Amino acid sequence: MLNSALFNPDHVTVDDVRAFREKYRDNIPAFAHDVLGIALDENQVRIADAVRTNKRVAVVSGKGVGKSFVEGVLALWYYVSFPGAKVRMLANTDDQSLNVMWRPMCEMVENSAFKAWFDPPNSKDIHIVHAPNGPSIHRKTWSEKSVENTAGDHADHLLFILDEASKLPTELIESIVGGLSGPDNRVLLCGNGTRSSGYFYNRCQEGSGWKVLKIDARRSRWTNRE
Repeated sequence: MLNSALFNPDHVTVDDVRAFREKYRDNIPAFAHDVLGIALDENQVRIADAVRTNKRVAVVSGKGVGKSFVEGVLALWYYVSFPGAKVRMLANTDDQSLNVMWRPMCEMVENSAFKAWFDPPNSKDIHIVHAPNGPSIHRKTWSEKSVENTAGDHADHLLFILDEASKLPTELIESIVGGLSGPDNRVLLCGNGTRSSGYFYNRCQEGSGWKVLKIDARRSRWTNRE
């Protein structure tokens, strides 16, 4: 654990931030443990390591393996690990993105060691204290009539997290992935394997060029908790 003084935004220095990033950028389980007070399980570590080392990751599994939980961990890790980083999160429905993805992540911030780094989260944004117009973790919404408006974010460091990706329109995901042009732009797609067509299904096939993880819900300690 780093010195607790690091988490006081009135005293943190550039060197402190650099030390923090050096400590946790390549060790997401340690970030989860030390900063968020969370112990990731084996499957969550697999997902975390895949996102850390790959720009395009697809995770297919049954329900209740802790995917949505680790999505929140990854969003917070990425946001504080890279300068000027942006994170964009969305799901197939507003209810899914708000209640399954967003609110648990806000609870992580509330209970974390670095709570003081952030202004109180709202229903759409988490951002560094006193920087409401700066880079943020943002919960995006979409509709069938405005698919093209969901993309359009640009940054050197940008992470898109798409939950229930098998239920998202191909056009929506193509718009997001096709619009990524920064040197460190990443995408995490999470969903189940119940559909045999669509963008998510195709990316989960051998030879897609994506890092694909297939997780057996029967072996997860999280089953029936999501």
